[in-house]
Amino acid sequence: MFWGGYSCAHGKIANKMRVKTLILDNVRSAHNVGSIIRTASGLGVTSIISVGITPHLEIAADARLPHIIARSVRQIKKTSLGAEKDLKFGHVNNFLEAVQIAKNNNLVIVAIETGKNSAPIQNFAPLLNDLAIVVGNEREGISEKNLSLCDSQLSIPMHGSKNSFNVSVSAAIAIYALNEYP
Repeated sequence: MFWGGYSCAHGKIANKMRVKTLILDNVRSAHNVGSIIRTASGLGVTSIISVGITPHLEIAADARLPHIIARSVRQIKKTSLGAEKDLKFGHVNNFLEAVQIAKNNNLVIVAIETGKNSAPIQNFAPLLNDLAIVVGNEREGISEKNLSLCDSQLSIPMHGSKNSFNVSVSAAIAIYALNEYP
């Protein structure tokens, strides 16, 4: 079975939200993962798929060494503050697997990434489909190869001297903005 041993506790609220799944593409920091989990729970997301090197909670047949599992779980739970109990989790080794899972669940895949092919998030034309949001590595973002597998690419406008937000902040802004559409 793909999903971990956690179940969604959102009930009726989650059914009204457009963003159903987050795909964490090679996010490096367990603390960022925990923060994303806490935010996702608070904004009605029901599941998270971690990809590649993304730290994740323990899963069935986990191939990581026991001390790596313990450290990841401890760091994630430190910032998620129990919100991990509200979501379904899965981990895959490559991005294509995550895309296939999202597509099998009839989700439109929306990447949050800066770049020339990104439309401003506030200009996103609402669709009738539910969404899976992709956020990427803190330094490298989402690779061009992985971006090509997404249905849409959106950016969050920046007004300061930096060109991107922290990945957990980007996830929060995107979930909130994309859930606002009817």
